[in-house]
Formats: sequence, C-alpha cells, structure tokens
Amino acid sequence: REVKAASSPGQSKLQDESLQQAEEAAEALEAATGEVHVYMELLEKSRKEARELRSELFKERASARRLKKTADALIMREVLSEGGMGSEEAEAADALLGWAAGEAEGMRG
Repeated sequence: REVKAASSPGQSKLQDESLQQAEEAAEALEAATGEVHVYMELLEKSRKEARELRSELFKERASARRLKKTADALIMREVLSEGGMGSEEAEAADALLGWAAGEAEGMRG
C-alpha cells in the first residue's frame, strides 16, 4: 500500500490560514496580558495611595479632636473666670489645658 505523502492544495492552504490565525491570536493574547499587568500595577499603586491618604485623614481627624478639646478648655476657663471660678473648676480647666498642651507638643514632635 502506498501512503499519501502530501495533502491536497486546498487542505494545505486551510492549514496555513489556521496557523496564521493562531499566531495572530497568540500575539493579541500576549499584548492583552501585558496590558492587564500594567492595569494591575496601576491598581496596586492606587491602593497604596488610598492607604496613605486614609492614614493622613486619620491623623488630621485626631489633630482636629485635639484642637477642639483645647478650644473647649480655653472657653471653659474663660467662662469660669468671668463667673468667679471655684478651685475645683479651676483645677479641672488647668488639667484639661495641661493635657491639651501635651497633646500639642506631641503633634509638633
């Protein structure tokens, strides 16, 4: 028996076209994979920036709370001094102001 050595010309052309399409698909997949990696890197960078901004926001909120407590202590001291502050009130106001001053030092350092 004799084995066919070559396929028909139509079949060979079809195989060539299929091979070319497969190569084009592989190139497109490679390009898309590269784009996905770029987007993943951008996403990770954005996440890092978001974490840093969140951290800054928490610091700013803490600072605002300290400033509010300081303002409250100053107002309390002023109100109490106008109305004749008793020794307990004066001590409480001074203690609150001392705490606020310590917090302010901590913020600067």
